[in-house]
Amino acid sequence: MDIINKIAKKLKSKLCQDYNYKEYYDFFTDKEIESFKKFIDTELVKQKSCSIITHHNADPDAIGASISLARALSQKGIKSTIYAEKGVSKQTSIVLEKYPYPINTNIKEALKEKIIFLIDSSSPEQMANIKFSKEHIVILIDHHKKGKLYSESNLKYSTSKANSSAILVYHLLKASGFKITKEINFFITIGIITDTAFLRFADHRDFNVLRHTTKKLNLSQISSTLNVPEDNSTKIAKLKGVSRLKAYKIKNHIIAFTDIGSHESIVALTLIKNGADIGFAFNKSNNEVRISGRLKRNLENKINLAEIIKKIEPIIDGTAGGHASAASANGKNTRNIEQAKSTIIKEIEKKLNGKARKII
Repeated sequence: MDIINKIAKKLKSKLCQDYNYKEYYDFFTDKEIESFKKFIDTELVKQKSCSIITHHNADPDAIGASISLARALSQKGIKSTIYAEKGVSKQTSIVLEKYPYPINTNIKEALKEKIIFLIDSSSPEQMANIKFSKEHIVILIDHHKKGKLYSESNLKYSTSKANSSAILVYHLLKASGFKITKEINFFITIGIITDTAFLRFADHRDFNVLRHTTKKLNLSQISSTLNVPEDNSTKIAKLKGVSRLKAYKIKNHIIAFTDIGSHESIVALTLIKNGADIGFAFNKSNNEVRISGRLKRNLENKINLAEIIKKIEPIIDGTAGGHASAASANGKNTRNIEQAKSTIIKEIEKKLNGKARKII
């Protein structure tokens, strides 16, 4: 019994120990963390203000990471404004109703600042095709595959190892000596929870951060805040998506496509939940096409959706990116949608080493 008590005591001590970046995480090198801290304490403190831009229709991870960064910078007297073209997602808007924070939708105003942070995207299409001048200092914090904005940034804190941008912001702030307040803990937590599909895809690094951020938070309150009831427009979009689908079989795997007028990411996920191994939802408007793709996790070792959807960039005159199991694309050319679908099928055929056969 004494031995068991000693082991339990040691484990408890281990779980409650102070934050230790090197012990648990491999997102950034010591040099990268030091460069972030030095930039904040020199250039940014001297400038006293900055802009923080995240992607359009910003989800809880994008806004959670942005607000956490903004609130931390205020500890050093740095004023920042958060921008998201076209505003925030429905889930994020409900969060902000309970925990208000101003979000500016006019990205052009962000360019008035010399220092600009880009959060949770490296695709210019998701940030109103923003253009920087030589005078701007651009800092990217992102967990997606590297895109055009990565090459245009002066400082880059980007890795697809992370499941959210919120976890990257947490480490940069923590390692730089910022006080992680209850407010910051809340917004980091919602970012991690939502971008891991309510922890279904979380890894040990996510849980290690959450054990710090959730110590003084009401988890049931967080859950109720993020639980958004479906409205009729979402339900109708899901039903239309399923009713319009075309499906192909490659060996034992089913690939589904559908055309929809809204909620493409939700519809793509609905295709997966209703039997497809890979699902794509295409949303075409007069001057834009938006595409969302989803993949069952058991296929990640064979297929990377972000790499596949990247192939259609020149076809739709746009940009694409994302993760192995979730990716998206935006483009101006709405005439080549069928060619884009054919290209996606051909790329999947190569990865699965089989021929597609239409089944629906």
